[in-house]
Amino acid sequence: MKLVENPYRIGRPVVQADAFVGRTRELAELRATLTEGARGVWLRGQRRIGKTSLLHRVRVEAPTWSPTDLVPVFYDPSRDQGSAELVRGLSLAIARALRIQPPTLSGDPIVAFGNNWAPRVCEGLGARRLLLVVDSIPSLANPARRALALELKLLLEGLGATAPELRWVAARELDLGRASAAAGPGLDATDHVILDVPPLEFADVCALVRRSKQRGGMRWSAKAEASVWALGRGHPELTQLLCSEVWEELNYYDPASTPTATDADVVSAAERVVGAAEPIVRAVWESLSPEARVVLAAVADADHDQVSLGELRAALDARGVHDIGLRFQGAPAQLERCGLIERLGYGGEEQRLLRIYYPLLRRAVQRHRPLRRVQAELDHVEPEADRYYRDAHAMSHTIELRGSDAVVARLRAALELNPNHAGAMALLADVLLKDGEEDEAIRLLERLYEIQPEAARPQIVEVLLSAVEREDDEERRLSLHERVLKFSPNHADSLEVLEETCRRRAEEALELGDLLSAHAAYERGGLEQEARALELELRAEAVEDGLAELRELRERGEIADALALARELAERYPEGHEDWDALLDRLQREGVMVGLYEQGVEALRAGDRSTAQALLSQVASQDPNFREVARYLYEAVDPDASASTRGAVADAEDDEVDEVDEVDEVDGESTTMASGSRTRARRVATRPRRLRARRRPRPRRARSRPRPSRRSRCPR
Repeated sequence: MKLVENPYRIGRPVVQADAFVGRTRELAELRATLTEGARGVWLRGQRRIGKTSLLHRVRVEAPTWSPTDLVPVFYDPSRDQGSAELVRGLSLAIARALRIQPPTLSGDPIVAFGNNWAPRVCEGLGARRLLLVVDSIPSLANPARRALALELKLLLEGLGATAPELRWVAARELDLGRASAAAGPGLDATDHVILDVPPLEFADVCALVRRSKQRGGMRWSAKAEASVWALGRGHPELTQLLCSEVWEELNYYDPASTPTATDADVVSAAERVVGAAEPIVRAVWESLSPEARVVLAAVADADHDQVSLGELRAALDARGVHDIGLRFQGAPAQLERCGLIERLGYGGEEQRLLRIYYPLLRRAVQRHRPLRRVQAELDHVEPEADRYYRDAHAMSHTIELRGSDAVVARLRAALELNPNHAGAMALLADVLLKDGEEDEAIRLLERLYEIQPEAARPQIVEVLLSAVEREDDEERRLSLHERVLKFSPNHADSLEVLEETCRRRAEEALELGDLLSAHAAYERGGLEQEARALELELRAEAVEDGLAELRELRERGEIADALALARELAERYPEGHEDWDALLDRLQREGVMVGLYEQGVEALRAGDRSTAQALLSQVASQDPNFREVARYLYEAVDPDASASTRGAVADAEDDEVDEVDEVDEVDGESTTMASGSRTRARRVATRPRRLRARRRPRPRRARSRPRPSRRSRCPR
């Protein structure tokens, strides 16, 4: 029967030797460093990257390293709350490991430990060396915890002067700076190195994934292993969390089976991992500065997984984060040093793209630390501005006694240093409202709404509604209601006032025949149905007016302008005509005939009768009534004909023309709106009748017999 225990560890360091994978290079560097002269090693890396697991592995392997016989002492300072407690905890861990009496550190605990007790302990070990293995201090976002981490740094780096045989390896998250001369007596900086802890390599990730196979619980396909790597990119805890979710899903229904995980199983489990990764995101958040948190959230919030610095600034500006200063400019570099983002491409910083290194972490930040929530961190970006705000907040409780000038001055100073300080904006707006400075207060609240909508919405709506009650002008009241709806789209009172007022204005405009003003009023009031119906009527009138102008252009012979207008109408009102394509085709053909006609007339005037005859014949074959093509063609064919002869021929041809008015194609087309709201049709004769071109009459021959009558020539 197989072992059904989940082999993946979540949220806890790996202590057992059989569960530890990878880190071969890091362990080799630690061994070489600690056995070849360096007194200390800092393991530097982001939270949850595996520093504590690596320290436990050092604790296990250090006694086997040669030629130095190291005595490891593991110490976790996470529960310490002060420097005295830190030193006592460290000395107690040493005493327990060496099975000696714990010290009584009198006076200054740091001096007593570093100058007296620790050197005596190291001397008592003889040929062996004490190796302190110290975990990092979490929650460095807290200034007190950060100060404690600096105390630990100064203590460890200063032990080299008083206990030269002592060795230490410790984990840390941030660059706390080197020890200074003010560290205290006997705590001079010692030689040490910094070793960065990177993510796991691909081979190590595969070994971690296959732990379930080694223990007989579940197999993995090659594509599934590749998917785990692609989503986790070697992050130890995200990788184990993803594998754990796949294991739980496949072993839930049939624990006795030995399933094989596929890449589809990994992708399906990724969404559950995103939901369960909040502790990982929180741990990362605690190790970052406020500006780095905002930048990381903005990169995660982008539409694509890659974003340039210019796009990042635009995204922050769209969220109301304006005037970002030097701190924001250094935030991407800080995140890159932490291994949380990577730069892609070549060129300067503006051209290179930023991307969160771990795809699963990007999705988790989107879920648990969206940019709209993270913007509250902006208040802490500039410490001096935050101090001004806290002073003003304390003074505001006694503002009746001390006046508002001092409070306003401090709040303005805070906003000058940090224009995005939401607390300062909200408090200053409140003070200004009490002083009657309503316009400036509203502007501040509108700016606050850009940064923190939920915090600003109730106050700004209340201020705007109070302004409505004091306003006598209808248009200004309506504008105030519209501003209320901008911040609270479902505000019932403002919706009702806006709808009723705009409906009344639209009806008044309709009575005056002003359809455009009525349509604008309907749209402003959100009356979509009425606005749509009126829009159809306006479009129908626009099409009718356009076709009327089109007819006038054709009558004047401006075919090119008519064709351009027809194309514009067809593009703007595709539903306004039965067949735009036929109309455009007619105009294009007419344009060609105009060209041929004009060229033929010009050739005739130049005496080139053959060219004129060829060009005018093409026109007459398409439309024998086009302008005066029949007359000019007759002249091209028979130049010697007299004017009276041409007139007689014209009269004879005119008698053969049907006694029906010619109707223009454009005028015969019906204008129909898509909605069927109304149909317009016009039939207008736009041109006089034209003579049809006829063949040149042949000379009469002598008849040998009587010509049969018309009736006798008709077939029976």
